[in-house]
Amino acid sequence: MLEKKVSFFTGQGLQLAAILETPADMPGGTQRLPGVVLCQGPGGAKGGVLIDVAKRLTAAGFVVLYFDYRGFGESQGRQRILLPLEQVEDIRCALTWLGQQPEVDTERLGLWGAATGGAHASYVAGTDNRVKCMVSVSGMGDCGRWFRTMRPYWQWQELLKS
Repeated sequence: MLEKKVSFFTGQGLQLAAILETPADMPGGTQRLPGVVLCQGPGGAKGGVLIDVAKRLTAAGFVVLYFDYRGFGESQGRQRILLPLEQVEDIRCALTWLGQQPEVDTERLGLWGAATGGAHASYVAGTDNRVKCMVSVSGMGDCGRWFRTMRPYWQWQELLKS
């Protein structure tokens, strides 16, 4: 496995920090490999379980990209603000960047996400024709409803006011 620190940009020009992993024994010739973007959960930064998932997928012959959402980890942006549609845009930008790599087959792009990353992956897969497969681990279908179930009614009302 070959690991390389890379970066790409959002539509607003924010630089997002990422890791690109490719199999060490890349096939010769012009054969391109499937690519997968890993979508992290509410922590917003690359690392944790994504590292293990990336290693397993790379060992299976995939090119893998995982990254820090805007405002998290080493990426630019307002710090630690979780805005789902902005993170969805970050995933789309990651797909674009990954698809531009010479070793990646643009007809075989996929997403893997956990928790809110799984919800984001589901949303992107349903709205972006470039995504050919998707895995959502503990992803929620309705983040608003999920957030409401995480607290008593009065706390939910206070959260809505802030």
